[in-house]
Amino acid sequence: KEQKDYLIGHFGNTPLKEIAKSLGLEENVVAMESRALNLKKRSFKKFSEEEVELINEHYKYLTCSELSQLLNRNRSVIFNKLKELGLDKNEEDVEKYQNAIKGLEDSIMYMHTNFKYSNEDIQKILSKNGFNVEIKMINTFIEFNKKFYKEKWSLFNKSLVM
Repeated sequence: KEQKDYLIGHFGNTPLKEIAKSLGLEENVVAMESRALNLKKRSFKKFSEEEVELINEHYKYLTCSELSQLLNRNRSVIFNKLKELGLDKNEEDVEKYQNAIKGLEDSIMYMHTNFKYSNEDIQKILSKNGFNVEIKMINTFIEFNKKFYKEKWSLFNKSLVM
């Protein structure tokens, strides 16, 4: 029973060779027993440099769920990656972002896609109109919503006829 518990506890995290050595068994015996117990190795897809960059750039304003959508990863994997990178989520930052962007979503995306304005230009226009939206917030919004707008929004990349 102790050997079985040890195998179950270490399987997937410790190489079979090391488990076998710790248990004083042959590696093939440990492999057969792991199959009999229906233990499966979990393979974790490593984060690419681009994914880590996206996390570092946008974690401040997006929830773990939103980051998981952006990267097509499990929410708990994102949560663990944030911890590993030493990045602390602050719900006040997320709320500040949501309040700043609220009601401006279509305007931001229209200026970005149709007028090809830079984030700095969008921020200046919003600021002139009394909205306090940071450039990083605009960047996060565009990155997170690009796919949605492309698929669902009729005005994406279309000019207005006047």
